Amino acid sequence: MEFKKVHLLLLACFFLALAGGLYVGAHFIAQKLSVPLPVEDPSSVANVGFFFLYILFATALMLVLLRYYRGRKLFLIAELLLEFSAIQILLSLFLSDIYSGAIALAAVLARVFETRLKQPLLLIATVIVGALLGSSFDLVPALALSFLLAAYDYYAVFKSKHMVTLAKELQKREAAFAIELSVPSAPGKTSSSAGKSKTVEKPAGRGESILLGTGDFVIPIMLCVSILKLSVFAALVTALGAFVGLSALLFAMQKTRGYYPALPPIVLFSTLFYAVTLLF
Repeated sequence: MEFKKVHLLLLACFFLALAGGLYVGAHFIAQKLSVPLPVEDPSSVANVGFFFLYILFATALMLVLLRYYRGRKLFLIAELLLEFSAIQILLSLFLSDIYSGAIALAAVLARVFETRLKQPLLLIATVIVGALLGSSFDLVPALALSFLLAAYDYYAVFKSKHMVTLAKELQKREAAFAIELSVPSAPGKTSSSAGKSKTVEKPAGRGESILLGTGDFVIPIMLCVSILKLSVFAALVTALGAFVGLSALLFAMQKTRGYYPALPPIVLFSTLFYAVTLLF
């Protein structure tokens, strides 16, 4: 029962992230806000190669850090910088730079002293990053990057398994750049932890937890926002496809728990649902 509850909780968060991403993305598009691109043309697929190589480099750097750096502070600083930057960008749409910066700083300082703020702030940051990337890319580059990362996610989890190693090591440092949700179990029950990444046995009473990487939020939001430039209806249908893709994965996990790449089904169903809109 707890396993189903935590799945529903994750789906609710994913739905809110998609809705929030479309809302924020609409503002970014209206104000023509985007990240600096190597090629200024947002329709150029050359930008895809740059971002894909950047992600590969960042992943390799993270693995090296985890091997030789045993501390936690560096990862905390990286998380706080991400959250500060994302919140400041969002608030700058409505407030002056001084006020947006001050509020963002207050938010990350509160996160330092209240660890329960980590997941909400991280979720907000992923929404903003996804919306910003979607505002920066046109449809073709967004699709190309989504499929590249989905293929890489499959390889990194099922073949090389280095993404599994990365997730485990980051969790040990309490620095997992992922959305982790949990539901307490009834006293006396033996429970397990499951997620996109893994399933491990836990003592009774600790409940079920599930972990979904931030990239699994960012990429579908990016794709939906890039489509939002063309059609509100198509963007909403694409978001529905992403939701169905994650739901299908969670359904499969009820039978076989473990580490699973979430991007392949999310990207696949998003693309299929978008393709359907082309028929109308």
